[in-house]
Amino acid sequence: MFKKTIIVLVVVLLLVTAYCLYFDVFKTNSILSNPVDSYKMPKVLFITTGDNVGKGDISQGVSLAIRSFNKRGVFVRLESRDVLLDPEVLSNYTIMILSTAVGYHDADRRYSLTYLSNIETDNIIEWVENGGVLIAGDNIGRNTLEGTDRTTITGELNPETWKFSECFGIKMREREMKGLALFEKDINVWGGKIKEHFYTDEWALVITEVISDKAKVLAEWNNGIESIPATIENDFGKGKAYLLATSYLLHPSDDGGISSAEQIDKFYEYILNNYKKRIHNVQLMPWVDGYSTAFAITFNSSGTAEQCERILSFLEEENLPATFFLDSSVSREKFDMLESYDKINLQSNSYSRPDFSILNYSESVREINLIRQKLNRQFTGFRFPYSRISFWGMLYIDEEDYIYDSSIGVDYLNSYRGSVFPYNIVISKDSYYKSLDVLEISPILNDDYFFYQKVLTDSEYSDDLQTKDAQLYEKYLMNFYDYVVKENNSLMVFIGHPSYTGISDITLSPLKNLIDSLRKDNCWIISLEKIAEFRNNLKDLSVGVEEFDSGIDIRISLTEGKTIKGLTFKLDKKPRDIVYAGEISLKEIDKYYYLTVDAVNEGVIKVFF
Repeated sequence: MFKKTIIVLVVVLLLVTAYCLYFDVFKTNSILSNPVDSYKMPKVLFITTGDNVGKGDISQGVSLAIRSFNKRGVFVRLESRDVLLDPEVLSNYTIMILSTAVGYHDADRRYSLTYLSNIETDNIIEWVENGGVLIAGDNIGRNTLEGTDRTTITGELNPETWKFSECFGIKMREREMKGLALFEKDINVWGGKIKEHFYTDEWALVITEVISDKAKVLAEWNNGIESIPATIENDFGKGKAYLLATSYLLHPSDDGGISSAEQIDKFYEYILNNYKKRIHNVQLMPWVDGYSTAFAITFNSSGTAEQCERILSFLEEENLPATFFLDSSVSREKFDMLESYDKINLQSNSYSRPDFSILNYSESVREINLIRQKLNRQFTGFRFPYSRISFWGMLYIDEEDYIYDSSIGVDYLNSYRGSVFPYNIVISKDSYYKSLDVLEISPILNDDYFFYQKVLTDSEYSDDLQTKDAQLYEKYLMNFYDYVVKENNSLMVFIGHPSYTGISDITLSPLKNLIDSLRKDNCWIISLEKIAEFRNNLKDLSVGVEEFDSGIDIRISLTEGKTIKGLTFKLDKKPRDIVYAGEISLKEIDKYYYLTVDAVNEGVIKVFF
């Protein structure tokens, strides 16, 4: 009897367990089979060849786009127009910006995006139909590559000759603009008036008819008598197309554009908010392990042994990584000293530190190779001496598989020079254009020489003078971090020299005090190499999200065999449960929740709210 009772109890327990398992599986499968929505996390493609120098620098409007998207966790890739002939590459991106402004495409007129082939036009339109978001400037594709105007015999751009007509949902023609001003209509970005009226006779393309019932007028031309649609948002296929009244809406007013940096940022925020309506808000973070900002220390190798020892002692005491850029002047003693500290990474500053901007290709190759031969090292990072960047130098370090450059100073306290996020370098020269895989990781514009150069002119650089200069330097560093980096979840790269920062404990104090401050903040203090490694991995990352009433599936796609350690997602709600095959961590900062995983190809993170 006792045995029978035990058997019955066991059978009952097995049945209950099976029912529970069945119920859980059924519940999970019913969720999986009925998603509320699914979407790809946005990635941006910006078509440009750089600024009018074509040596790796970028226009201020491009810099602002990189900042606006990256601070919201959206990766930006810069490419030349050749990519428009590669639908497979286009399919990796969800947002594309085609500006027709001067300074974004520097070459003969046929490189301008005003001139597009039918194939390029078809590829762009098909990409939008498949779910892409297109942001284009006025005159986009108006002419053929041969220079023929696509307007009809009556002067109109319409579906008959201009394929973008249906994509944007409009017809256009040129008209005289005197007396017309530009006002926003359905969005609150520019605060009403965008552009004052034209005082003189000027002709421009304007919308004559809205032919799509899904089009929305975001801004209009108005002279008090008539209103003309100016900026359009149109649903087309699975995607959206935005046609701007002028590309200069995305270029800052302090450099000849129309908008402020804040207005440009708000416009891109509007684009992202309208990219996909979501139940659960999830955002990719720009840095690993939930860090809000990033910071790296770099030096060149100038200075006495005593000055270098002071810098190295500080780095060792504080357990800090740093990158030193070397030239041929480095002594064996100093080289051994630098190499002995395992958190120092040694990279190239060229052989004799020439002005690369005046060197030809062969001279650039020689300078870059000589330092490798002298030190018997294969470098992966480069810094152009005196920040004088070079088309030929950039081209060669890309050919030699360098991972990053750190030469183009970033300002952002007074202008929008350089970039507060790493970006892949684009170069152009004499109708040759190339988008490089070398990352530009911009250092801050003003280095320690800017503040301590009195040491070169004053016979006695007294403690009082050093203290005064150190206080100014510290204020600059703190302001840059607080008002540029912290506000934008971005990056700060310190650029120094042992011959200045290493003069004394006084001149070292600004860096020391900055580090003390960063350690109290949520800042990732790391080497340039690790930053480059992480950012390069983001290029290959694609994230899909499937939403359900009770949660989301985050689906990761990467190159097979690759892992992104510490990939972090920002959530606006606290998850009640998270299921993932690998390690996960969750932390709360300022009422947001940061979910960190080691991301692998085909990894799926299930998050229940």
